[in-house]
Amino acid sequence: MKKLLIPVLITITMSLYAAVPVQPFDTTSVFRSPARLADAEEKRSFGFELDGSSNINGILFASDPVSALQGGADYLGTHLAEADDSFLASNYEMLSRVFSFDGNFPTAGRTDAETAYFLREYFGEGGGYEEIGDANKALAVADIISANPQFFRNGLAPSDAELSLKFYGGSIRNGFGWDWNVSLGFDGADDLLYQYSSGNHRYGNDIYLTVGSDIGYGRYVTDNVAVGFSVTPRIMFQTAFTDSDYLAARLDSSILNLFASNRYNLGIGIGLNAGIMYRINDELSFALDLRDVPSARTYWYFTADDVMNDFRMHYDDTLYLTPPDAALSMLWERGKYHVSVEISDALSQVIWANTVSGYDYDPWIIPKIGFVYDLYEDLTLSAKLEYRRIKLGVDWNNFNVELSSRLDELNFGIKIGYFI
Repeated sequence: MKKLLIPVLITITMSLYAAVPVQPFDTTSVFRSPARLADAEEKRSFGFELDGSSNINGILFASDPVSALQGGADYLGTHLAEADDSFLASNYEMLSRVFSFDGNFPTAGRTDAETAYFLREYFGEGGGYEEIGDANKALAVADIISANPQFFRNGLAPSDAELSLKFYGGSIRNGFGWDWNVSLGFDGADDLLYQYSSGNHRYGNDIYLTVGSDIGYGRYVTDNVAVGFSVTPRIMFQTAFTDSDYLAARLDSSILNLFASNRYNLGIGIGLNAGIMYRINDELSFALDLRDVPSARTYWYFTADDVMNDFRMHYDDTLYLTPPDAALSMLWERGKYHVSVEISDALSQVIWANTVSGYDYDPWIIPKIGFVYDLYEDLTLSAKLEYRRIKLGVDWNNFNVELSSRLDELNFGIKIGYFI
């Protein structure tokens, strides 16, 4: 029987269209609120979007991982030099494996106390740990984190870096909408080396290619009430590697080996959304949407060795589910002004919190607020608040630029796009 799991998934959303004239936030496209298709009318033959964001540590880790891990290396020495006998003795086997490259690493003592004493001497001031060099210290940090994700809970600086390139096109007319989209991107870990952030665990770094489509239909069933549904089929190609994998490849000058030794996932997925919209008047409307009801994906996987040996593929006997969610949104439009408010990611977080051990409920990602002002016919200004990030954008003659920053850390982003 197949296992039903709800893993931490990377959700890729394509914000291609909006309710007429503009839905002033791009957290969800109109296909995620399909009843609004009844009001939409738009055609975009082709468009692209380049989106990148990072904090300082993300840039530093990509350019110089040894320096980025210096804090972790210092913490390792200090922490182990001051640890108690029980902790050191219980971790001796793991430490001896990590430091097997060092002939001066101490052998185990006859008792736990003696083993702990030898380790304190090694990691303390003037000990052998200080002589192994920064690169070996960084590799040791990487290996320890891989073996024990919580070992450096307070020892490393958070890192977050993401980059994506998207191409898209499609049309919405008479309530029926469709699009195609292709996304190529890199999604970095929330923290260095399996680090935890607010208790929410992230695997590592993903390089992905997603080819998909959105198909939906919305129509008015009364003068004020519209209903809609949408389906989102996807084909996904993904490879995931940890920061420790990346570090080792950088130090060995063997980045290609990082991909040669990795596992690749080839998957298919589909999601369903349904919604209802009530239009109070020409300016104000509300929508209630049920999203990812259901949304599921499954994978086949292979390695570089499988490619060299008759291209064997293995089926991952798991059905991955994205938790369903309910979203309530409001759209108000008057002349040049457009304001939207959405409440979402509350139900899905409840499911996460009751499914994934250690998941912390985050109320700050629930509200999304957007404002758009049509300065001129071909010039639009926007401001958005979503997922702890504030965004300021300019749209001019089908060309758009958006600058963003997280509210809880120094993390900046830029998005550039154009469509015809």
